[in-house]
Amino acid sequence: MNKTELVEAMAAKAGTSKKDTEAVLNAFIETVSDELQAKGKVQLVGFGTFETSERAARTGRSRLVRLLRIRSTQRLRRARSNTALSLET
Repeated sequence: MNKTELVEAMAAKAGTSKKDTEAVLNAFIETVSDELQAKGKVQLVGFGTFETSERAARTGRSRLVRLLRIRSTQRLRRARSNTALSLET
């Protein structure tokens, strides 16, 4: 399911226009993104949890056995679905 299909399905279930539904979905995505960029955690009971973690800088090796410095990164590491949601699918 892509974003357009999701908006259509949400609008049909909520009985709202696609334009209003898309605005709500965009606000939701922006809010979750802002919280994750601030190194926060978003927990939606009955749906799932989203959180980031930081990988420490480390040393790697190329195929030519050269040492490479790999920078630390922050990524979305955990997007876990709720147990009840997992069991329903």
